[in-house]
Amino acid sequence: EILIGLVGSEMCIRDRTYTVEAVGDEQLTPKSDRDTVRIRYAVRTADGRTVESSYDRGDTTRMAVGDLLPGVSESVRLVGQGGRINAWLPAALAYGAAGNDTLGVAPNATLFYEIELLEVKKDDPRRR
Repeated sequence: EILIGLVGSEMCIRDRTYTVEAVGDEQLTPKSDRDTVRIRYAVRTADGRTVESSYDRGDTTRMAVGDLLPGVSESVRLVGQGGRINAWLPAALAYGAAGNDTLGVAPNATLFYEIELLEVKKDDPRRR
């Protein structure tokens, strides 16, 4: 379900914290792992260091929801197209115990994600 009434409110679900900045279009919320989303995002460490940012690169990322990191996949399902969400994600939902040497993410790092859901394309099972 989209989190109407929670815009700007912080909520905790298990071991992660979300803040919905804008709900977006309720009719265009990704539900299936096969739905495709186009997002802009920034990822920061707990001390505020930017790890990766599509904003800085001036681009967007398009992926199937099921191909996103688990915490990002969960985050985009909480808003609709045009929505924005911030999330503190534990390592288990981000880069895990291994971290990511290329990005400079330490093992077991909790990361802050700023995500803007620009577009949702629903999977059409009839086209498979």
